[in-house]
Amino acid sequence: MKISAIVGAAMMAAVLAGCQSGGGFGNQPAIDGSWASDDGVFVARFSDGQFASTLTATGELATGDGRYKRAGSVVELSWISRATSERRLATCSFLTPSQLACTPSVGSAFTLSRIA
Repeated sequence: MKISAIVGAAMMAAVLAGCQSGGGFGNQPAIDGSWASDDGVFVARFSDGQFASTLTATGELATGDGRYKRAGSVVELSWISRATSERRLATCSFLTPSQLACTPSVGSAFTLSRIA
């Protein structure tokens, strides 16, 4: 009985720590949906761990095999550039629930804003 009480207390402490450091389990900003680059070049659509980006000017697909993983408030992106056929990576953090700041492995930083 004592062991189960200790395990229960440890689990509760972990849950409370997660709520303090990560903004809670149920109230973290959602990533699924459409996001536009702040420079107006592309729109990315995220759904269930995958994403695709299209060029705003032409509607042409800009990425292939786009995938994302979320760890708390950090979103890791991985895709294949259609222009270079090379794998690209970016790490993004929420500035607000509707804005992501991203640092790519190659190229300049970019910001995405949620669109309706």
